[in-house]
Amino acid sequence: MLKFQKINTKKFNKLIAEFREIQADFLEIFGVNDIFSNSKIYEIIIANELDHNLITGHSGSKDAKNAQGGEYEYKHFKETSSNHSWTFNDYTENTITNLGLAEGVVFAHIDDTIFPAVLDWYIYVGGKVCSLSDFPHPIFKNEYYR
Repeated sequence: MLKFQKINTKKFNKLIAEFREIQADFLEIFGVNDIFSNSKIYEIIIANELDHNLITGHSGSKDAKNAQGGEYEYKHFKETSSNHSWTFNDYTENTITNLGLAEGVVFAHIDDTIFPAVLDWYIYVGGKVCSLSDFPHPIFKNEYYR
């Protein structure tokens, strides 16, 4: 069991103020209003490396766009992740359809064993391919699992 330790309130408040300043800088520069959740910091790394601009928003919106306006979905995993896989929070028919509207999906690997973390490799898949929009056959549901 963890033992509660009293914190130095003055130092703690100073750190919170510094976090708020950093957050304000990221909002001004990148248009991202919450770098401490939803892996936004990694999306910033990916967008910067690929010369994309982040699209502000959360679930349901694409992550970034290029200079020509093509939109991209980012999926990433970090080297220190326990599962080493890319995840989709939901992979419903709607999600699959929306991937077809994207220019592409970037499956990125983030090396977070170094500081600052870097995008060291990625796989690019066109949105229509990822959504099976160009797939010549209908998708059948397995009746056995209904």
